[in-house]
Amino acid sequence: MGILVGRQKGLCTICGEKAGWGKIKTADGKPVCKQCFKCWSVDIPDIKERLEQMNSENARKLLAFCENGHELFLQLDPSRSVANFLNIDENHRLWSIQSNGRYDNIIAYSYSDILKFEVIKDNIVVTSGTSGGALVGALLGGVAG
Repeated sequence: MGILVGRQKGLCTICGEKAGWGKIKTADGKPVCKQCFKCWSVDIPDIKERLEQMNSENARKLLAFCENGHELFLQLDPSRSVANFLNIDENHRLWSIQSNGRYDNIIAYSYSDILKFEVIKDNIVVTSGTSGGALVGALLGGVAG
């Protein structure tokens, strides 16, 4: 599903199609159609509350990010797992988090999405950096010291 902008009253702010009664709205009062709501409620369980708290521009940005993350998730082929919740695909340079043995949200992230990290042991920063590859190396190989 592509992310478009509904510019006329009564059109979904996400896809631009008719929003019907428009019972689901963003914080700035823009309607979200049932189709978009249903589609995104699978990936984001509390989507209604989130949409009601953000303006339509931020809602579109969130859903575009999730759409891209879902496409990455479809490519994810974990080669390593850390602590039974972090799955790492070293070949595609992707990672995803799961809890309780299942994926709560089906979104994967690229190493390049990691802007900064710190590894803390016994309340002391043992390593930090700005590279997603360095973080993954630290997680998989352990930290020196």
